[in-house]
Amino acid sequence: MNRQDRLLLHAIFARPMPQDLDRAAVFGALEAAGADVAPGRCGQVVVRMNDYMHAFKARPACLAEEEVKAIWKLLVLADLIPARDCPL
Repeated sequence: MNRQDRLLLHAIFARPMPQDLDRAAVFGALEAAGADVAPGRCGQVVVRMNDYMHAFKARPACLAEEEVKAIWKLLVLADLIPARDCPL
């Protein structure tokens, strides 16, 4: 996992929540962190990490706030905390 991936994972946990996270870059960072990112039905992107899964709808280039919250929840449930597991 490179520095840019670690910065993106830390940004997901930042408050206030960022509004300009690039969708492809975040999914790439999740993949580098060990998640399985695969295409789903109807243009969805399915992210699986440990025993947890979430499907994201096809949207514009930036992630919406509810999608950032869903990624945050997925990372917490999968027990990946960037401050602990991916130090800068």
